[in-house]
Formats: sequence, structure tokens, C-alpha cells
Amino acid sequence: MIPVEFLLFGATLVGVAVLHRHTLAIALLGLAAITAYKVLFGDFYGAPGAMGLIFHLDAEWVILVNLFALLVGFALYGIVYYATLISGNVIFFAAVLLVGAVTVPAAFVMYASWLAGATSVPVTTLGMAAAVGGVVGVAISGVVEIAMLPGRHLVVANLGIGLIEESTKLIVPLALFLAVRRFRHREIDGLLIGLAVGTGFAAIETAGYGLQALLESHGSLDAVDEVMRVRAMAGPPGHLAWTGLATVALWRLCVRRSGRCLAGFVATFCLVVVLHGLWDLKGVWWMYAGLSVIGLTLLHHALWRARPAVLVAAAPPPTIKEERAEAVSGLPRVLP
Repeated sequence: MIPVEFLLFGATLVGVAVLHRHTLAIALLGLAAITAYKVLFGDFYGAPGAMGLIFHLDAEWVILVNLFALLVGFALYGIVYYATLISGNVIFFAAVLLVGAVTVPAAFVMYASWLAGATSVPVTTLGMAAAVGGVVGVAISGVVEIAMLPGRHLVVANLGIGLIEESTKLIVPLALFLAVRRFRHREIDGLLIGLAVGTGFAAIETAGYGLQALLESHGSLDAVDEVMRVRAMAGPPGHLAWTGLATVALWRLCVRRSGRCLAGFVATFCLVVVLHGLWDLKGVWWMYAGLSVIGLTLLHHALWRARPAVLVAAAPPPTIKEERAEAVSGLPRVLP
């Protein structure tokens, strides 16, 4: 038997699709209907009534906060978009680019940070990594691509773009690894730093493509809006996933320094470059859907694998003094 709440949710989706001019009202009505049914006639994972709702909200508050942040970002984008459209003031266009480029990637990083659990990387460091890593990656890759790739075959050029951009996005993560010792002990720290750098890179690229759409369409905000929406949805399975995968493999290699980790990093980096190159080809929707599924699946696997993983470097050989002390005391030496 199909659950009643599922039918109510399906009816809400149909209402949003058909009456798209009243999306918010229909969505809120559907939320109220499902909540009322669960409170009056159902339960929340075995807990009935209002107390079950309270327990459910307490367990899921982080997801709700992430969704609220995403909705606030969409609302701000709508405000600045229509302000620009109605007033014709080009000054507001910078806010359209900023909010439209940052909202979805930033919300995704917030969600990944919640899944990651405990981490040594503060929010300020993630913000710095996003800003500096994005600027450094876009600037260096843009110059190198113009110098090396013109006149190349399409496939070679796209793979070259993937190789250059994925390499430049690792500059800031590697610098943080070398500069801050406490970031070296957990794989999840490297993954979150990689996601932050991917966010900065994707946001700057999205803003650039939005400006390009404005110029090529001779001032059409509809063209800009289409580009911003497509690029925003492409960020998490694209630049964020690719950079996160490459960075966590780099973290593992730099700490353990084994042949197996080197092979893992090379394989991961080559896979990321190929995914990036395929994405840049002018394909059909199902190809981008498949690449998105691959990117998000690999990222989700890496995220869950990295959560409990504490990186431990190989123990250095004992010094002569330590060997003598061990021989005298009969106790093995304690590693730091």
C-alpha cells in the first residue's frame, strides 16, 4: 500500500509543476498537509504526535538549516534579479552574479561539512581556501590554457583544460597541507578543503559565464538567468566533486608516502581529468546526467570513507639512543 504522505508529496509536486506561478503557496500548503497528517494519524520513526515531530526536528535540524540557507539564497537571488530587471540599474547586476554563483555550492559545502562530522578545519579557513584557491586556480589556468591549447584537437583541448584546471586547483590545498600541521591527520580535512577550493573556482567561473551571456545577448537578463541556473546545478557534481576527490587522494599520498597511495593519487587524478574533459564536450543531457551521477557517487563514497580515517605516517626508524633505552628498560618506545 502506498503511504498517504507519499501521495500528498506527489500531489504537491504536481501542483508546483502545473501552477508554477503559485509555487511557494502550494509548497507551504503541501508541507502543512503532510505535517498535519503525520501528527494526527501517523508517527515519526515510531514516535507519534507532536512529541514525535519535536524529536524528528531535533534529529534533522542540520539538514533543515542547510535547506533554509539554500532557500534564503534563492530568495536573495530572486530579489536582486527582479530589482535589476525592473530598475535597469546595472549596479545590481554584480549582486545577481555573486548570489547566483555562490548559493548552491556554498549550501553543498555546508551539507558536506555536516556529514563529515568532527574536523580540524575552521570555517574561516574554508572561506579563505575558497577565495584564494578559486582566484589562483582561475587566473593560472586561464593564462596557461590560452598559451598552450589554441589550435589543438577538440578532445586533446578538453583533456588539456581538465589537466590544467585540476592541477591549479591543488595549489592552495597543497600549500595548506605544508603550512598547517594539524590539517594533516584526517582525510576529511583534505576533502573539505578541496570542496571549498572547488566552490571558489566554480563560483568565479559561473560569474564569468554569466557576464559573457549578458554581453553576447546584448543585455538579456533571461539569458543570464539560464546560464546561472545551469552552472549552479553543475557545481556540486563538477568542480566540487573533482577537486574534493583529487585533494583527499593528495592528502593520503603526502602523509603515507607509499607506492600504493601514489598509484591511488595518479588513478584518481587521471579519472578526475577525464571526467572534466568529458564534461567540457558539447554533449546531450543524458551524458551530463551520467557524469553528475558518477561525480556525486564517487564524492559520497569518499566522504563516508574519509570520516573515520585518521592518517598516520610511517614510523621513523629508532635512533641509537632510543634503542639503548629500550634495551635497558625492556619496554618498547612510544610513538608520538
